[in-house]
Amino acid sequence: MSQNFAKRSISKEMIGLLQEGDKKTFSVLYDVYSASIFGILLKIVEDPQLAEDLLQEVFVKIFSEIKNFDSEKETLFIWIYKIAKQIAFDSININFLVRAKQIKEILKTNPHPFLELIYFRGFTIDEVVQELNIPKETVQKKLRKELKQFIQTKRENG
Repeated sequence: MSQNFAKRSISKEMIGLLQEGDKKTFSVLYDVYSASIFGILLKIVEDPQLAEDLLQEVFVKIFSEIKNFDSEKETLFIWIYKIAKQIAFDSININFLVRAKQIKEILKTNPHPFLELIYFRGFTIDEVVQELNIPKETVQKKLRKELKQFIQTKRENG
C-alpha cells in the first residue's frame, strides 16, 4: 500500500480489510487518523497524558468494533470521532464522580475539610463550590477560618 493511498483516505477496500482483522491495514488506519483523534481527545480532556491513554483505548475499541461499522450510514472518520468523543466524556464523568466522592468523604472525616481539599488534595475552590452547591464566598470564608485554626493549632502544639 503506498503512502499516497493512505493519506487520501481509507477506501472501501481498506474498510473491508479492517473488518477482516488485517493488522497492516489497521496500522495504516492508525497512521491516518491518530493525530486528528489525539487532537480531539486533548481538546476534551485538556491533559496530554490522559489524551494519549484514551487514544490507545479508542483504537482498541475501533479494532474490536470495526465489524459493526456501516459505511452506508456514516464516514469512517465520523464513526471514529463518535467513539473517541464517548470515551473522552466517559473518562471525564468517571473522574468527576471520583473527585465528588473524595470531596464528600473528606467533609465527613476531616477536622479541616476545606483546607484539606484545596491546599492538600489540589481541588479548586470552584470544584468544591460546584459539588457542595454553596456560594464561593462561603467556601472562601470557611477556608480562611480553617487556615487560621490550623496555624493556631500548629503554634500551640509546636
